[in-house]
Amino acid sequence: MTKPSLSIALVAYIIAAPSLARAEPFKLTPQVVVSGALISGKDRLIKEAQFRKAELPVFQALGVFDPVFTGIGEYQIDRADALSGISNEEDKYLKWGFGFKKKFRTGSTLNVDYLRNQRKSVFGSTTFLATSSQAYLDQIQFSVKQELSGNFFGIVDRALLSAEQARYEAASLEYEENIEKIALESLDLFWKAYIAKESLKESLDARTTLERLVKTIEKKRRFGFADLGDLSRSKAELKIQNQNVKKNSQAYLSSIDLVFEAMHQDVPDEISFEVSSELPPPPEEKFPETVDGLRRIQISREALDAASIERDAAQFSSLPEVALKGSATYVGVEEDPGSSVSEMLGWTKPIYVVGLELKFALDSDTIRAGRVAREIGYDESLAQYSKTRKHLVNEIQNNYRNVTSTYQIALEALEVVSLREKVVKSQEQSYRQGRIDLSVLIQDYNSYFHANTQRATAFGNYHIALNQYAATVDQLRTVKK
Repeated sequence: MTKPSLSIALVAYIIAAPSLARAEPFKLTPQVVVSGALISGKDRLIKEAQFRKAELPVFQALGVFDPVFTGIGEYQIDRADALSGISNEEDKYLKWGFGFKKKFRTGSTLNVDYLRNQRKSVFGSTTFLATSSQAYLDQIQFSVKQELSGNFFGIVDRALLSAEQARYEAASLEYEENIEKIALESLDLFWKAYIAKESLKESLDARTTLERLVKTIEKKRRFGFADLGDLSRSKAELKIQNQNVKKNSQAYLSSIDLVFEAMHQDVPDEISFEVSSELPPPPEEKFPETVDGLRRIQISREALDAASIERDAAQFSSLPEVALKGSATYVGVEEDPGSSVSEMLGWTKPIYVVGLELKFALDSDTIRAGRVAREIGYDESLAQYSKTRKHLVNEIQNNYRNVTSTYQIALEALEVVSLREKVVKSQEQSYRQGRIDLSVLIQDYNSYFHANTQRATAFGNYHIALNQYAATVDQLRTVKK
């Protein structure tokens, strides 16, 4: 990122002399910062990529139901002798076929397979003369498999899919939460930069005030109305303010760098903060009616639902696998391919098969470990859900208390500035009349400068607290910034 071309001294000069003619400054507002962070900022792209990855397990769970096409091609030359002693000199086989397989969410699997086998033979001395030297076999098979136990009518497949869909929904809510976090972080950066800018401005004003004081004392000394100690004291205070200007200038530049880094933009030469001077009141609603509708609760609930579904599915997966199988095969065998296909499609020579398939593991540690893992995962998700609810309630309460306290601090900071300003005016008059010592005036000056800095800090901290509370109750963008 390109650094600003402003030196610390030039930053101070621009803030101190806003009336000088120059190019139109970049207007910086909370809305501009949030929009920049969400549109051109790279954090959003990173979170979006993470969210897109969350959909992959759903596709993998759906992949169980993908239709599958298979094909086979095979050429064979057989010149081997048979144990029976009856064999040809040479047999050539050309075999090819294709198939289709589809599993359904009911736990049913359908297969359709077609096969052609072509044979050409060179007869030997033991071959029966009635045998043809060339034959074609065409075969089509329809088979169905229905899972009855274990994955009972597809219950495990559907459960695993539902669990991944719940996690994807949680990831979708997490993405919204992350977007809100990016907005909140960018707003924090804005207000911290605002505080840094105001602190720099106050240090510049303080330096100007002390420069006038030094000139006044120098004039008094020329007429013999001020001693050397007063002049040295005032110059020392001026040196301190010069240091504050340099320190606050560096803090301001650093904070501005962070703001434009969040927006992934180059820092402009001139910046103007557009901030309302009004102090918005705290929100009337202390807490939402229920926390169940908040995103963080929904995320935790979706994770708990996924864990619960997987735990139940593990119980079925540990059962023996039993499946009912059935198939119907139709065959045609002739000396020419057309007749073979016609015979097959005539459905006159079928083969019917029906049966059961059983599969189970004896004392399987793998199955037991899987079941225990699902139980642990459920217990962990349940504890996390309860923890999230309690933590969120406390966070809402604490953030709202922070809003009310920072609001009162900001109001009192404004009053303190007004009071300190009156004190300074009165003390300046007293010093000119020789009724107070210079050290007293400088002390009141410093209190006034500090009060102005605290006012800007309190103003920015209140807006930060407002945004934090709004983000906690998923209402960040409804807060007036």
